[in-house]
Amino acid sequence: MYRTIFLSALVFAACLVMLMGTGASMFGDPDTGWHLATGDLIRESGAIPQRDPWSFTAGDKQWIILSWGWDVASSYLYQHFGWPGIVAMNSITIAAFIAVLFAATFVGTRNATAAFLATLLASITITINVRPFHVTFLMIALLWLLLSQVARGQCSRRWLLALPPLMGVWINGHGGFLFGFFLLGIHGLHAIMARNRTLTLWLLATGIASLVACCINPYGADILLSISKLFTSDAKPYLSEWAALDFSSANMNLWIYLVAFVTLVMMRNIPAPAWEKWIVYLSLLSGIISIRNMPIFAIVAAPMLTLGIRDAIMLKTSEPPVLHPFVERLQAWASRLVHSGRASLAAVAGCVALSLWVFSPQAASFYALGSITLPPDLSAEIAYIEAHHPKARLINSYNLGGQLVFASRGKVPVFIDGREGTAYPRKVVQDYFAFRNSSKNWEAILDRYQIDGILIGRDNDVMIDRLIARRDWHLAFKGPSAMIFMRDKPKGN
Repeated sequence: MYRTIFLSALVFAACLVMLMGTGASMFGDPDTGWHLATGDLIRESGAIPQRDPWSFTAGDKQWIILSWGWDVASSYLYQHFGWPGIVAMNSITIAAFIAVLFAATFVGTRNATAAFLATLLASITITINVRPFHVTFLMIALLWLLLSQVARGQCSRRWLLALPPLMGVWINGHGGFLFGFFLLGIHGLHAIMARNRTLTLWLLATGIASLVACCINPYGADILLSISKLFTSDAKPYLSEWAALDFSSANMNLWIYLVAFVTLVMMRNIPAPAWEKWIVYLSLLSGIISIRNMPIFAIVAAPMLTLGIRDAIMLKTSEPPVLHPFVERLQAWASRLVHSGRASLAAVAGCVALSLWVFSPQAASFYALGSITLPPDLSAEIAYIEAHHPKARLINSYNLGGQLVFASRGKVPVFIDGREGTAYPRKVVQDYFAFRNSSKNWEAILDRYQIDGILIGRDNDVMIDRLIARRDWHLAFKGPSAMIFMRDKPKGN
């Protein structure tokens, strides 16, 4: 156990330092802006808002905030530490996930090299963008480690008592908590088939307690129905992360992992318990259907991949290699160190100290993170709208909505943003994507919402060409991040 703790702590510290150094590239997700604005709104009002205050299309639809805990934490850190605080939180979350995943792969083989390589391969399937999805990755790794150890009889079943509080934290941090019940269900089904009555009762009891814990959220049991609606969102066919796995260059990291898994595990017929195979192959199927789920497959498949890597690199010699006396002494010292309880405690304490230090001004200065801004910067575009068309209704590009919410806080109401499945009526989502995809009645859609202008990213060449060719539209403003087209006879002014 001490060896696992010590090595996992080293992995955490190394990952945290490397991630902090890449902080400037963590803001590529278009939803970061509205997450921060949501956290600010909750902290200012002291309550969870029930309706969206920033758009003119949400109407009376209830707004379900699935990541309110993450949003509040982000808001607090941004207020007190600026963008470096957001980078620090994101880096700590990802580093903790990678460290726990390393522990989950290491305990099954006790081969540090194989565990490190499998963890490294799994980590390339996730992005480092600031987003609450990393909470789900961390929780999956924790539950996988806990449930697999209990299933193999390598730790006491009493550790299952940690499941309800973990699920309670998870449900208030991200909507991916449903996968936790999938893991519990598979383990429970296997325990029933194996006629392990004691384990079955433990899993049943902690599963029910976890379900009760999940009801401790601002929406109670209704949140389960809200989650189910996300799987039928009308926006899914148009969003790249919900697309099926294909051979595009953007998915090369996913294919690297999949090829490694097929080569080292499936083709070598690596032995694994039935419950592990069920989880891995069902997760693989889910990942092929939607690349959003491929990192989840990578996490649960990592222990099996570790076995494949271990067998591939294992020396076949019957005698151990002859080492230089100095190397032998160094190896013996390292072995005593990693098996020492005091060394493990010191390593954990060092990780805690490092996690606190990354929030300090010295850390921000060291990593030169002071110039971080959320892309794209829409301040010039917002200033133009407020000065020249303060009452105009604009339809905005989907990927600009989150930053528009963050920068204007409703002064320039949005048409749509990344909350399309939780804040906007289904008809609004359908109409937006019909407009974006140049349907024949796109002008009728604009008339229906009394649209006066269009805020569009400068990289949307198709839409720009379409508007330039129209006599009843003109380019009103060309900003650094977006263009604003207005009707020649605006209806809102």
